Amino acid sequence: MSDSKNSIRWESLPSEIATNIFLLLPIKSIIVCTSVSKTWKSQIQNPTTKTSSS
Repeated sequence: MSDSKNSIRWESLPSEIATNIFLLLPIKSIIVCTSVSKTWKSQIQNPTTKTSSS
């Protein structure tokens, strides 16, 4: 069901929204999210710094 035309790419989300999403997660989930990608890890470790999409 993941149609590339209809799916929202994580990189297109404003950093403020991504930070708010992470703030809603339990700590164990946040720790797991740091292993998903360099972008997520950077966003979690320093939520006030805007990350470039890579």
